[in-house]
Amino acid sequence: MLQAYNAKLAKEYAKKSEKMPGAGERFNEVEDILDEHDKALLATSPSIKTEKAKPKRRPLPAQLPRVEVVVDLDESDKMCDCCQSLLHKMGESSSETLEFVPAYIKVIKTIRPKYTYRHCEREGIESVVKAAKMPATPIPKSIATPSLLSQIIMCKY
Repeated sequence: MLQAYNAKLAKEYAKKSEKMPGAGERFNEVEDILDEHDKALLATSPSIKTEKAKPKRRPLPAQLPRVEVVVDLDESDKMCDCCQSLLHKMGESSSETLEFVPAYIKVIKTIRPKYTYRHCEREGIESVVKAAKMPATPIPKSIATPSLLSQIIMCKY
């Protein structure tokens, strides 16, 4: 009786396979139909390689309100280190972060002007590009401000 019970359990819980004998030959008709011309075309077809696109962060929605904050150098830092002349603005770098104000989200665009001195460029002296340091963020390279992070934490817990 115990052997019959064990045999029944073994049959019920043993490895099973859904293979059907002879099924492999049924589904290969297409390979039999291909003629020599088709086989030659398949053999000589060039392989197409696709390059993966580098991941890029999507821009923040344009309909969100924006506040621009300019982080500039001190007036004393706007002087050339080698000739003590006034630097000129040559461009700027910007980054956008999200700030959460209860039931209100806005984008804060931080602008950091870049400065260099034209006289040093013309004379062939090594010109230095100066810009204010990026304000510290709780998570480096994140678009979230401390207020948004605190809101996320409060909503989660």
